[in-house]
Amino acid sequence: MDTEASNGNGNISLSAFAQQQEINKGTLQRMAKGLGIDTSNGLSSEAVEKLLAEISRRNSQDSNGNGNSSPVLPTYSITKMQRHDMTIEDRMDQASQFLELVDQLTTAMDDDINNKMQQLKRTRQLTERTRQAQQDLKTKFAIYQAEQRLLDSQQEMADDEVATALTELEQFRDS
Repeated sequence: MDTEASNGNGNISLSAFAQQQEINKGTLQRMAKGLGIDTSNGLSSEAVEKLLAEISRRNSQDSNGNGNSSPVLPTYSITKMQRHDMTIEDRMDQASQFLELVDQLTTAMDDDINNKMQQLKRTRQLTERTRQAQQDLKTKFAIYQAEQRLLDSQQEMADDEVATALTELEQFRDS
């Protein structure tokens, strides 16, 4: 654990952990909350393990798609409050959450487009290789047929030569 990022109780700060994992701090905080992890005093080694397992689980879910589905978009909800009940911190929190959502949506859409472009590229490459293999096979088959006809003709001539030689031998024997 990074000692600069840890507080006096040996826990790593949420900010430092978010930076290490390259995850938005708000996303990480919601993930921790969903797992019942208290982040007020940083993250204990047990909390870090739980979060790493959750991050790994989410990453494996993201990578199990076949590229033909829409991106998994994050959910977003704003607790409805009356304007007079909202503090500036509440408004800033909502704005931060919204900006984080926009970042996540943009990233999800970009990732989906990139995945589809890669799939299209692989499909086009496979199509080209298939066409080339088909052309190679046609050429090889034409050569095979020509060689087969030539060898059949040569075999027939060799068989005729053997038959002629045997006939001559029989005639020689009979004479």
